[in-house]
Amino acid sequence: MYSLQFGLALAAAIVSGYPLTLGDSGFPLSHMVTVADSTIPRIPDPWIQGDPADSLYRVARETLNRREYRTAANLFSQITDRFARSGYAGDALYWQAFALYRLGGDRDLRSALAALREQKARYPQAATHGDATALESRVLGELARRGDSDAAAEIAEAATSIAPPTPPTPPTPAIPTPPTPPTPPTPPTPPTPHAGLSLEELESLLQRR
Repeated sequence: MYSLQFGLALAAAIVSGYPLTLGDSGFPLSHMVTVADSTIPRIPDPWIQGDPADSLYRVARETLNRREYRTAANLFSQITDRFARSGYAGDALYWQAFALYRLGGDRDLRSALAALREQKARYPQAATHGDATALESRVLGELARRGDSDAAAEIAEAATSIAPPTPPTPPTPAIPTPPTPPTPPTPPTPPTPHAGLSLEELESLLQRR
């Protein structure tokens, strides 16, 4: 329950621009934007002539620039589905996720998260890998803000992983044990008097000694 509340608090910090970093890229959450942001980052011009997905990438790019997010997301997804070995395939997953993020529905955000994680698994060398890590944090933050417990738990886990380690507890100093005092010697046992002798017999015995 605590981690869920912590995740929701972090999600609120993400959306409000609190200066915190998450993920392996160290992206500052103070630079993050909300779903409603109107700015579209520059989408690279087609750069691989002769690639089988080159024409499809051109159309998808132009569609995204026109802010036709649903159509753009579908077009970018076709690049990966139809041309998995294309030089555009890895980055197409990022732009697909970006378009879905801008649509902003709960299902769109979860689909965006799935596309970003597919890129991480299948195309770790994609040029947009660092941007994808930042976008993943934004998507998780938005889902957590809307009450998604899984997203909140992921944010809490990420925050825990980047927290400074707890310093080790100093050892308790040993207290020396005092030496045991020597045992005193046992006193000698007094001689046992002769039992059963009469007074005359005792006197006679003493005279003989």
